[in-house]
Amino acid sequence: MNKLIKTPEDHAEALKRLDDLMAHNPAAGTDECFELELLAHLVEEYEQRHFDLGVPSPVEAILFRMEQQGL
Repeated sequence: MNKLIKTPEDHAEALKRLDDLMAHNPAAGTDECFELELLAHLVEEYEQRHFDLGVPSPVEAILFRMEQQGL
């Protein structure tokens, strides 16, 4: 994938390609490694613009962790 992520369809396509690249575990310095790094950055940027949930308060973080532990 060699384009900006602008739509939910682009995002889904990018996630699939990112998953494929990660499964191959490309060696450092290869074209696949550069593509993986770039794609990860583009996905992160898109998700921050469209899905950013913000940082939880300390209380929210503690309650979430307690819920995960069944407390």
